[in-house]
Amino acid sequence: VVVIMAANIFVMLMGAGIQIGLFQNARVTDTLSSSGYYHESYQDLLDEVHAKMSEADCPENACDDVITYDNYLFATRNHVQMALNGQTPTAEYTDISTEVADALDGVSYLTDDSREEIGQEVLELYQQYVGNIIGESMYGIKQIFYNIFGINMVFAGLNIVVSILILLFMDHYKHRGMKKIATAVGLASFTVLAVSIVIVIFKPYSKLYIEPDYLYLFVAAYIRFMTKVFICLSAGGAVLAAIVQFAGAGM
Repeated sequence: VVVIMAANIFVMLMGAGIQIGLFQNARVTDTLSSSGYYHESYQDLLDEVHAKMSEADCPENACDDVITYDNYLFATRNHVQMALNGQTPTAEYTDISTEVADALDGVSYLTDDSREEIGQEVLELYQQYVGNIIGESMYGIKQIFYNIFGINMVFAGLNIVVSILILLFMDHYKHRGMKKIATAVGLASFTVLAVSIVIVIFKPYSKLYIEPDYLYLFVAAYIRFMTKVFICLSAGGAVLAAIVQFAGAGM
């Protein structure tokens, strides 16, 4: 019973860690900022726009006043936040066709057809960078977690309650049942801590192949944050085990 209870507590702790560590929308956007994702992706966007301008024999900075970092940051954060909430991002902040057309009007030697073609290419490139898949991916993972792991969490919770009742009432000496409950909580907490230590030491996420580099940095930073959450939960479990053990000793 102790082993079964420990296994179910482990499932609950891991589920809580995933819930706290992975599915906080504010944490996603904050980690994107701290990992340098916005700045690096914007620089890549600007480099590609400059390359397209050069190919068309236009001044490289022709659209720089339109594709500014502030505008890009606002549009990208808006897209991510809407996608994280399961909403379909609109083109309200990504449709810069008018602004691009105005900027290209200043290039007098371009024909109308060339101006329209270049403007469309720049618009598509901008929307491609703003419409990253991070928000949609995180929302999809959350839905899968709730649909599959959520059911396991419910069963794990029920098994824990049943195990506690068995340990408390199948033995006339309740202090022994309390000690067994404390052992189960401690064992589960230790297992979560062991998993966290393995992640910290061996860094299995370093073997992931993710391009571009700034997207990998975001993923790595997020995994490190989740590991900290697991460590905190294991510490909390250890404290709870000590409290239960102490309470059992007093019976």
